[in-house]
Amino acid sequence: MVKKGKSSKEEKIKMATKYKMNVIDKTAGWLVIVGALNWGLTVFNFNLVTWLANLVNYTPLAKIVYSLVGLSAGYFLVRMLMKFR
Repeated sequence: MVKKGKSSKEEKIKMATKYKMNVIDKTAGWLVIVGALNWGLTVFNFNLVTWLANLVNYTPLAKIVYSLVGLSAGYFLVRMLMKFR
């Protein structure tokens, strides 16, 4: 029996493992991690983003970070949908 080549799924997995992250991907990744940590810490009644905003005495920072986290999650969702179509 002769193998004709890799299946489409195997090619996508190989391509995903070879993917190199650019600056936007890395920044978005860190923001998504901050958002995930913030959600996880709410179990202990602690809001990481608000705490950081109060630490630097700039309360609008929390809204900015929340917006960036949401945009980063949307960015990763679009990237994932485009990569695995």
